[in-house]
Amino acid sequence: MIVVLVLAVIGIGRYAMHRARISTYDDRAKAAGRNAKLAESVYFETNDNRRYTNSLTDLLKLDWNLTDDPNVTFIFGDVNTSGYTFTTIHTKGKYPEGFTYKESHTP
Repeated sequence: MIVVLVLAVIGIGRYAMHRARISTYDDRAKAAGRNAKLAESVYFETNDNRRYTNSLTDLLKLDWNLTDDPNVTFIFGDVNTSGYTFTTIHTKGKYPEGFTYKESHTP
């Protein structure tokens, strides 16, 4: 009986650590997305054509920390002068669909 109890406690501890690790992965994807959203705003305000970009290279010129975690992927959707859409995904995260960020306005 004691052996079963000890194994249960160990299993619960490992499960909790696993859940915390996955949450951390998702938090990294969210943080990269929030930072890229800020970089998009700066890009728009400093670009002569007042447009957004669908280039991670352009955003990295404004925030080189966006690729600190190589497991975070950026997927760009519609990008034009009135807005943008992109998704960030962590390969080890809980949400394979990622986290989508959008901005739109009328110029």
